[in-house]
Amino acid sequence: MRGATAVVDVPPTRSRRLPVGFPSTVVAPAGGTATANVQPQILFRGERFVIPRTIAVGLLITDIKVGNRSQLAAANALPAECYTEEAWGTDMHLDTADVSQFVSILLLNPTLAAITFNALLIGRAVE
Repeated sequence: MRGATAVVDVPPTRSRRLPVGFPSTVVAPAGGTATANVQPQILFRGERFVIPRTIAVGLLITDIKVGNRSQLAAANALPAECYTEEAWGTDMHLDTADVSQFVSILLLNPTLAAITFNALLIGRAVE
């Protein structure tokens, strides 16, 4: 039909590895919990978390979510020290986050001091 509007799905044309940073404004209080969120602005599938070793000691990851879906195989907490910059064998294949969908890391800080959290998620971005 002439003059009609058509909606056409355009398949992704390329994929590349990109980093996404978690904001450093998240504070996990002593003995408390916190959630760090990031919203990639492109289709993004996380493959590796990097948490600075300077804040990882004692910190626990209670869940990793893409949207509202947990990315852990069991409900047990993970030591954040397993995801420091020196860690190896920590590759993951998270669900793909749609544009502006939250990727969240839920934290438990059992230590006696507050921890200002920051981290990096490296993954595949599709354009």
